[in-house]
Amino acid sequence: MPFTPAIGLFLQLHQRLLYIKEMTLDHLIRQHHEKACEFREALKTLPFDTLSARPSNALTAVTCGEFDAYEIVHALRTEYAMEVAPNGGDLKNQVFRVSHMGEHQPEDFQALVEALEDITARSSVAAGSATRGEA
Repeated sequence: MPFTPAIGLFLQLHQRLLYIKEMTLDHLIRQHHEKACEFREALKTLPFDTLSARPSNALTAVTCGEFDAYEIVHALRTEYAMEVAPNGGDLKNQVFRVSHMGEHQPEDFQALVEALEDITARSSVAAGSATRGEA
């Protein structure tokens, strides 16, 4: 069955590959490593931890301790217009993930850390809170 390929996606991919070639792959990998390290260092000021002992440069899996990860993801989306990746399954309420790939700026990660500080200062996202109907 004939179909029309997503030409726009191919053009975007082509531009991105040209950009990577220009900046070099080593530079791109180093850039993601630096973003990951900076975010993880800032995370130490919050009541969270990382899931992996050897985390990837691509993302950080954040464990939320006494806080509900699902509620944090929801609050970031609705109150701060920020997207992080929710987890599913048994870890739905314990883990969310933060990407270090793409065109994130240091200010983006700082804004995320500030939003997480604000959210954790409130009791409404604590695990088992009434906001999930578990009063």
